[in-house]
Parts: sequence; C-alpha cells; structure tokens
Amino acid sequence: EPDKMPRQPFIDLVRQRVVVLDGAMGSNLQQRHFDLQRDWLGHENISEVLNFTRPDTIQEIHESFLEVGCDAVETNTFGANEIVLAEADMAERTYENNIAAAQIARRACERFETSDRPRYVIGAAGGGTKLLTLGMTTWDVVEESYFKQFCGLIDGGSDVLLFETQQDLLIIKCMLVAA
Repeated sequence: EPDKMPRQPFIDLVRQRVVVLDGAMGSNLQQRHFDLQRDWLGHENISEVLNFTRPDTIQEIHESFLEVGCDAVETNTFGANEIVLAEADMAERTYENNIAAAQIARRACERFETSDRPRYVIGAAGGGTKLLTLGMTTWDVVEESYFKQFCGLIDGGSDVLLFETQQDLLIIKCMLVAA
C-alpha cells in the first residue's frame, strides 16, 4: 500500500519499552481437534504442516494473542527446517512453508496494527531434531536447512528472526552463519 507508513524497526521499539510476545503455539494447537490425516497429514508432531492445511487456525491463534495486546507473534515455524520437515516428507517445501507461516502471521498483525501501535512478525526457528555435537548430521546440512528457513521467513514478511530453545551451541553458531 503506497500510503502506508513504514513500521518502526523492532529494535527501536525494544529500546523504548518492554515488548510483549505471544504464548505457545504448540500447546494451543494441541487443544484443538484436528483430523490426523486431513489436517496433520499423518504427522501430528510436526505442527508446521498446519501452515498448509489449516492456515485459518494458525491465523486465529495469532489474532487471539494480538487481541489481548501482544506486540508480536512468532511464526508457526519452530520445526520448519529441512531436517525436521523431512520427517513429514516435506523437506523440499521448507522455503514455501516458512513463507506461508510468515504471511499468515503478517495477515494477523495487519488486522491489529495501527499507526501508533505497530505489530511484528517474529520468524521462529527451533533446535531441530539432529545435533551437530553428537555427530547426528553435518554443518553443511544444518546450515543449508536454516538458510532456506530464514530466506522463507524473511521473504514472507518476518521483522525479526528468533533462535528458539536450543540445546546445542554448535547449532546456534551454524544458525548465525546461515542467517
């Protein structure tokens, strides 16, 4: 939209005041009743498939947090990297999944954003299921996996990237290089 004012950079907002993020996407999804095959595509533990099958529900959850005053929502992409998505035979859709998730969150933010109250999309990336320090995968595989995830999150409209719940410091280093 040509007449829309640019959003204040997230880092500037953080310097001004406490910023409130949303709550847990996973537990909110587990409270809902989805069909294992139709909605979860047979992979109930990989909530990122819902970015394709139930974007309405993902957006509804984002909106529920924005409605009560959250400044930002995290994308439903904790496990949306090639390594995790491979478990659902969706590794080749990593980039697409992250774009979709960021766009869903952006649509929710746009519904609540005002000129004096910007809302932000936080592109979330979790630790994955393979650890570098235990030799379960290689640096190159992890870096490429997160690179595709971050490209999708950014291209989909994320304002910030968040490295979430890590247990392997080598993965964090690899994520930084990928970013």
